[in-house]
Amino acid sequence: GSMLMDFLELYGINFNYASTGITLEEEGGYFEKAHDKLFDDWIQPNRLFCMAIENPLEPGMDVGKGSFRVGLCRRSFEISYKVVLSNILSPASPPLSILASIMPPEAWMAKRIRHFGMNQQVMKMWEWEGDDKGLK
Repeated sequence: GSMLMDFLELYGINFNYASTGITLEEEGGYFEKAHDKLFDDWIQPNRLFCMAIENPLEPGMDVGKGSFRVGLCRRSFEISYKVVLSNILSPASPPLSILASIMPPEAWMAKRIRHFGMNQQVMKMWEWEGDDKGLK
């Protein structure tokens, strides 16, 4: 749970897509696009919102260059972070899975759980959800 929250907070709220790139070199990390000594094309002046992700197989190649919809992803991460946080601070009654607050269960999921078997607590959650969402 905490790793999901950290991910959503970082990439939905704190990460500066305009000035920061991601590298997998060594243990992985970040770099400033403007200070990269090897390549000058990390910054796209007309597309500052794009991600810069260094290709681990070809260092210096930006595989994130075409990430034109990253703004939509960022907004989704931000909203998900806020929804999960609000569910942690004020849990629903009856209690729901925290993950279900950002990924509502769908009918195919309920069928799969019934097929493969699941513990009683999870099945009760699905039945409660099913009352409103037609999952029974």
